[in-house]
Amino acid sequence: NTTAEVLAKDLGAAVAHQGSTAAGAKVVHDTAASLGLPTAGETTIDGSGLDLGNRVTCNLLTAALDHAGPDSVLAHSLPVAGQTGTLRDRLVGTSAAGQVDAKTGTLDSVNALAGFVHATSGQVLTFAFVIDGNMANAPALLDQAAVAMSAYGGTTPIAALGPQSGGS
Repeated sequence: NTTAEVLAKDLGAAVAHQGSTAAGAKVVHDTAASLGLPTAGETTIDGSGLDLGNRVTCNLLTAALDHAGPDSVLAHSLPVAGQTGTLRDRLVGTSAAGQVDAKTGTLDSVNALAGFVHATSGQVLTFAFVIDGNMANAPALLDQAAVAMSAYGGTTPIAALGPQSGGS
């Protein structure tokens, strides 16, 4: 988180000639917009993402991941399910182990998982899930989604991976 804050301030200094969190946040937003990424609903307050006023949409996350691509430096820097980083102890012994490269996000009332899945079908799927609200089982739900996506092309129909009625 500290590194992310410093990077945001460095971006502000390099691009906006103002080494502040606010300048860095504006550079991040403006860069996403200039790349044609969907910024509607996005609010960047700080570099770390810890400010409760920060907002990001799943559309923006998946567009940013797709922009970089599954063979990018970004993709190769993501934790691998059951192997590295924040996913080292998650999805162990499931079809998603070693097949999901993703970033976790955890605050008091938000849980997220976004990245790439190497599905049984051979396809690489890009995904982003953000659960907003105090849910004790949020990590388990995110893990279930990752397992379902990894099985795509096997026995899981694509319709089962999309939003279900009553959800958004």
